[in-house]
Parts: sequence; structure tokens; C-alpha cells
Amino acid sequence: MKKDIYKKQGNIKAYREELKNLILFFNDTNLEDYVELRSLFSDKEWIKERDSIIEQLTPGRFLCEILETEQLYEQLLDVLLRSDDKYLLHQYTDLLSEKYPERLLQIYRENVEKQAESTGSRKHYYQIVEELRSVKQKSIKTYKKRQT
Repeated sequence: MKKDIYKKQGNIKAYREELKNLILFFNDTNLEDYVELRSLFSDKEWIKERDSIIEQLTPGRFLCEILETEQLYEQLLDVLLRSDDKYLLHQYTDLLSEKYPERLLQIYRENVEKQAESTGSRKHYYQIVEELRSVKQKSIKTYKKRQT
């Protein structure tokens, strides 16, 4: 890969640019490239670069991984709020539930309401019931954590 050539040559500027391009424009990008890019900047420089990358990425799994890595939980919650991807929501619920229990509950409620608006098969209604059970279980778990 070009990035490896730039790294071997010690061409940091080109290496940074290639890593950034991989992160922004290729679907098979992984978090390792992101972490590698981060290591090439000072903390002060990185904030500007990070914000630029986050702004350009399409909401989805990879953006959520970056936001989690950067501990930008408020932004992660906003991405989940705008997303219809219930699997992403489930993936990050435990991470966010202690800090944002009401907002997560709101997201789950809205998702269930959207699902309930359309008629469907028994499987469709079963999925709604499972979603409600999941919300109930997560709410109880969050409430118990807050009590201790």
C-alpha cells in the first residue's frame, strides 16, 4: 500500500494524507488506521484534525467507533439519535446508559413507535415486543446502577 511506502520513506506529510484518505474514502478502513493517524499529531493539532475527520464521515459504525475511542459520548449519542440502525443503538446502550439514561429511553421509545406505526406479520409484532422487553430490562439495570 502507498501508506507503507510513505512510512518507510519517512514522508510523514504524505503518510498522514494517505491515512486520512483511507479513513474518509474507503469502506474497509479500520480503527487501527485512525489510531495510527492520531499518533502522528500533537494533542493540540489532533483536535482540529479529528474534528475535520468526524465532520466528513458518514454516520454509521465506523464513526461510532471513532467517537467511542475519542470518548465523545454526547456526539455518539447524537449519531445514534439520527440513525435508524437499532443494532448500533444496542451496541452502545451499555456504554451510554449511565450518563444518558433518559435520552436513550427516548430513542428506544421513538424506534418502537416507528415500528408500531406500520402493520405487519406476527414476526413484526414479535420484534416490537422484544424491543420493549429490551428497553424494560435496560431501564431496570440503569435504575439499579443509579441506586448504588
